[in-house]
Amino acid sequence: MAKKHTNQAAFILKFILLICIQQITTFTIAQSTTVKQLKIGKSGENVFASDYFDGKIFYCSDKKVKSKKGIVNEYNQNFLDLYSIEFNLINKVLGTEVNLGPNINSPLNEGPIDFNPTSGKGYFSSNRIDSVTTELFLTLFQTTMLNSELEKRVQLFKEEYNYNIAHPTISEDGLILVFSSDNENSKGQTDLFMSILDNDKWSNPVAISNINTEAVETFPHFNGNILYFSSDRPNGNGGLDIYRSQFKNDLFSDPEILDQPINSQYDDFLFIPINETEGLLSSNRNNTKDKIYHYKIDLPQPNNFVEINDNFCFSLSDDGNIDSTRFKHVWHTGDGTTHIGKTINHCYKDTGIFYVKCDLEDTQTGLKDTSFISADIKIDIHTPTIQATIEKNKIRLNADQRYSNINYSNYYWVVNDKIIMEKNPLVSIENKNAIVKLILWQEKDYDNAIGVLKKLTLKQ
Repeated sequence: MAKKHTNQAAFILKFILLICIQQITTFTIAQSTTVKQLKIGKSGENVFASDYFDGKIFYCSDKKVKSKKGIVNEYNQNFLDLYSIEFNLINKVLGTEVNLGPNINSPLNEGPIDFNPTSGKGYFSSNRIDSVTTELFLTLFQTTMLNSELEKRVQLFKEEYNYNIAHPTISEDGLILVFSSDNENSKGQTDLFMSILDNDKWSNPVAISNINTEAVETFPHFNGNILYFSSDRPNGNGGLDIYRSQFKNDLFSDPEILDQPINSQYDDFLFIPINETEGLLSSNRNNTKDKIYHYKIDLPQPNNFVEINDNFCFSLSDDGNIDSTRFKHVWHTGDGTTHIGKTINHCYKDTGIFYVKCDLEDTQTGLKDTSFISADIKIDIHTPTIQATIEKNKIRLNADQRYSNINYSNYYWVVNDKIIMEKNPLVSIENKNAIVKLILWQEKDYDNAIGVLKKLTLKQ
């Protein structure tokens, strides 16, 4: 039996809960996150954000427009159009809403839309009419932003699939398109699929198997190498919840659910980070209509930063006036290593107390002055350290907590004043010097956050 297709209007707005069992990992955004509704759209309108591009929020709205007067779907709801509105991130001031116009919008449904920030190409879903059955299906279209104007839309896939394809998002390199579909290969009502751009042609859609379940997966959004999406799978907060999956080595990681207050007991979808600490999401948490929200993460700040030298390297030398052509210095560094020379350099691999001694041997007589020099070297660190390794002209950062008295559960990075939330980021450095800061804290113990600092000089 052929799979029954999802009604295209319900596909965009609401979904039916399906039953499955799935283990869920919680992904904590930060210790204090403020979520505030933006005043976009009237109270009786559904609005939800789809992207932030060129200083504007691009969003869908079912507001009634003159050109569509009297046109409603089978649920007596207005069809969706795409709009934009300027949004100043500094003072949070909104501009005037602008309908994207006839190059994008039609009498039926449009949106969401997602832009590639480099090429300016935008990808969105819209209705097409089946040439044989005249049935409506959602499919994907492309446009390009040129001089702040959107070009006339072009259907992305030449094939006319007899199922819905919607909610596209494009990867940072412009080569991977992820979207939601209810085709015959779906596990649930809607699943996430991907298509690869090869020689200017998009490949046939392939299901993302380790993300999809028997529940609904929809509203994907790429941010860097992280794919955010929504699902109503069990063990969530209720309705649609927002999840994240990392795309690495051509694979998507198992999904993690975002913590509250990003998620609520209602429908939460289209999580759109604008920078490391703020962004947009859409939800119907405060009433029966979908609305656009701005979130802001308040990161903990330490009182000061401790500069840690964790290379454990020492220069050991005999400063006495001894004839080095006759006498040989034999250094025992206390970790099983022996060096020869009046001055040596030695790096320890770990912390501890090391008994260092130097034997002086007379090469003419064979006599030895044992422990001619002796001392204890104490290497003691009680805080996490910053490990930095070079990978293809970039720096891979890692928080090493093996020396710390406390195993900190949360941390973030600041590299040359840029905030980075990834746990093990690969960072590009514009010049040969970098100041790397690591801020760590225990869960809910925000006032006792500590800061560790390391200065790096890269060889050119």
